[in-house]
Amino acid sequence: INNMIKHSDATKLSISLKEVKNDWFELEMRENGQGFNVEKLSEVSESRGYSNIKSNVSAFNGTFHIESSKNGTKLRVAFPKLIQNEKEANKNSDR
Repeated sequence: INNMIKHSDATKLSISLKEVKNDWFELEMRENGQGFNVEKLSEVSESRGYSNIKSNVSAFNGTFHIESSKNGTKLRVAFPKLIQNEKEANKNSDR
Protein backbone atom coordinates (compact mmCIF):
# COMPACT_ATOMS: atom_id res chain seq x y z
CA ILE A 1 0.00 0.00 0.00
CA ASN A 2 2.83 2.37 0.87
CA ASN A 3 4.47 1.99 -2.54
CA MET A 4 1.16 2.39 -4.34
CA ILE A 5 0.59 5.67 -2.54
CA LYS A 6 4.19 6.84 -2.74
CA HIS A 7 5.08 6.05 -6.36
CA SER A 8 1.97 5.64 -8.51
CA ASP A 9 0.33 9.07 -8.64
CA ALA A 10 -2.95 7.18 -8.19
CA THR A 11 -6.20 8.90 -7.31
CA LYS A 12 -7.99 5.66 -6.35
CA LEU A 13 -6.90 2.60 -4.38
CA SER A 14 -9.10 -0.40 -3.66
CA ILE A 15 -8.38 -3.37 -1.43
CA SER A 16 -10.41 -6.56 -1.21
CA LEU A 17 -10.03 -9.77 0.73
CA LYS A 18 -12.15 -12.78 -0.14
CA GLU A 19 -12.24 -16.49 0.40
CA VAL A 20 -11.53 -18.43 -2.76
CA LYS A 21 -11.35 -22.18 -3.21
CA ASN A 22 -11.41 -24.28 -0.09
CA ASP A 23 -9.06 -23.02 2.56
CA TRP A 24 -7.55 -20.13 0.55
CA PHE A 25 -7.87 -16.36 0.72
CA GLU A 26 -7.13 -13.82 -1.99
CA LEU A 27 -6.04 -10.27 -1.26
CA GLU A 28 -6.25 -7.89 -4.19
CA MET A 29 -5.06 -4.29 -4.33
CA ARG A 30 -5.71 -2.07 -7.35
CA GLU A 31 -4.84 1.50 -8.12
CA ASN A 32 -5.29 3.77 -11.13
CA GLY A 33 -1.79 5.23 -11.20
CA GLN A 34 0.85 5.48 -13.89
CA GLY A 35 2.01 1.83 -13.79
CA PHE A 36 5.52 0.48 -14.18
CA ASN A 37 7.51 -2.26 -15.91
CA VAL A 38 6.85 -5.40 -13.84
CA GLU A 39 9.57 -7.41 -15.62
CA LYS A 40 12.26 -4.99 -14.44
CA LEU A 41 10.94 -4.93 -10.88
CA SER A 42 12.56 -8.20 -9.82
CA GLU A 43 15.86 -7.11 -11.40
CA VAL A 44 16.16 -3.96 -9.28
CA SER A 45 18.24 -4.87 -6.25
CA GLU A 46 17.07 -1.89 -4.21
CA SER A 47 13.39 -2.79 -4.65
CA ARG A 48 12.68 -3.53 -1.00
CA GLY A 49 8.92 -3.43 -1.57
CA TYR A 50 9.09 -6.28 -4.06
CA SER A 51 11.48 -8.38 -1.98
CA ASN A 52 9.35 -7.79 1.15
CA ILE A 53 6.20 -8.94 -0.65
CA LYS A 54 8.02 -12.00 -1.96
CA SER A 55 9.40 -12.88 1.47
CA ASN A 56 6.14 -12.33 3.37
CA VAL A 57 4.03 -14.25 0.89
CA SER A 58 6.52 -17.10 0.88
CA ALA A 59 6.44 -17.28 4.69
CA PHE A 60 2.71 -18.05 4.49
CA ASN A 61 3.07 -20.54 1.61
CA GLY A 62 1.27 -18.14 -0.68
CA THR A 63 1.61 -16.85 -4.21
CA PHE A 64 1.45 -13.39 -5.72
CA HIS A 65 1.06 -11.81 -9.12
CA ILE A 66 1.54 -8.20 -10.23
CA GLU A 67 0.00 -6.67 -13.35
CA SER A 68 0.74 -3.11 -14.35
CA SER A 69 -0.01 -0.84 -17.30
CA LYS A 70 -0.37 2.87 -18.00
CA ASN A 71 -3.87 2.55 -16.48
CA GLY A 72 -2.73 1.29 -13.07
CA THR A 73 -1.44 -1.68 -11.12
CA LYS A 74 -3.04 -4.75 -9.60
CA LEU A 75 -1.39 -6.91 -6.94
CA ARG A 76 -3.03 -10.24 -6.17
CA VAL A 77 -1.86 -12.38 -3.22
CA ALA A 78 -3.28 -15.83 -2.48
CA PHE A 79 -2.56 -17.66 0.74
CA PRO A 80 -3.96 -20.65 2.63
CA LYS A 81 -5.99 -20.36 5.79
CA LEU A 82 -3.88 -21.18 8.79
CA ILE A 83 -6.76 -22.33 11.02
CA GLN A 84 -10.20 -23.37 9.81
CA ASN A 85 -12.15 -22.16 12.82
CA GLU A 86 -12.05 -22.18 16.61
CA LYS A 87 -13.37 -25.77 16.89
CA GLU A 88 -10.69 -26.99 14.50
CA ALA A 89 -8.00 -25.10 16.42
CA ASN A 90 -9.10 -26.66 19.71
CA LYS A 91 -9.26 -30.12 18.17
CA ASN A 92 -5.72 -29.79 16.83
CA SER A 93 -4.37 -28.50 20.17
CA ASP A 94 -5.74 -31.59 21.97
CA ARG A 95 -3.48 -33.89 19.96
